[in-house]
Amino acid sequence: DRGTMEQVRRLSARRSLLLLSTPAFAGARPLFELWQATRGELTEDVQSIMRASSVFQRMVVVRNPAGGARLIAQHFGAGIKVMRPCESLLTIDRDFHELHPDRDYVAWVAEAYAETLWRRRPHLESIRALIRMGASGTLVGRYDRLIMPWRSGSGDWFATALSIQRTAPVLSSIPDQ
Repeated sequence: DRGTMEQVRRLSARRSLLLLSTPAFAGARPLFELWQATRGELTEDVQSIMRASSVFQRMVVVRNPAGGARLIAQHFGAGIKVMRPCESLLTIDRDFHELHPDRDYVAWVAEAYAETLWRRRPHLESIRALIRMGASGTLVGRYDRLIMPWRSGSGDWFATALSIQRTAPVLSSIPDQ
């Protein structure tokens, strides 16, 4: 059945934040430590540090406007292979759900971001996903994702999601259904 196939296409498992102290997560550690030091407050200084970070190209940033339920894309790192770099630039200030041909995958990701914003605390998860890329096939990926909620002085909330590759993504010829 289609529901079971969709579950097989995307699996996630929570991981302990203590793993961020291991060498495998060395690139993510400074961003997490920044979140801890600022208690999740997104200031101009924090934004500058994020942009200068070595992991910025593997990061997605979405904004949840004060009093709303929408997620608006603010940054989609060019190092994330589900889009070409030129496509990622077109995502800025657009509804996050409009970003990709695999609407089911994007809805699943948005749900993880929304949950993190609701809980107001970071979480780390291991992901295995088959992502439909339209006519070009399906991207098979395995990665860890660190999602952190940030609050701004304007009352907006932001979620940053940092993807840490476990294996290089592979474009497969699995049919796009």
